[in-house]
Amino acid sequence: MWYLNSGASNHITYDLEEFADLDKNIVGSVKFRDRMRVGIWGRGTVLFKFQNGEQRAVTGVYFIPRLLSKIVTIIQLDERGCKVLSEESSVPS
Repeated sequence: MWYLNSGASNHITYDLEEFADLDKNIVGSVKFRDRMRVGIWGRGTVLFKFQNGEQRAVTGVYFIPRLLSKIVTIIQLDERGCKVLSEESSVPS
């Protein structure tokens, strides 16, 4: 499961099998709000498969094996011209 995040700066996943391609020469680290710093082990493209059979490539996804979540940032989707629609709120009132 992927989480949409409105505060994250980058798409990230811990799952190596998600990548259609991965450049392992891209290394570094990211720091989270809680000041935790984790290592980046690569950056690449992930193919998202939709229920209707369509596929969309999301580029610039960081491979961070120490994480427990997969995050797609709304900010980067918006910058690339993607439209994000929410039909139902899953946020408790």
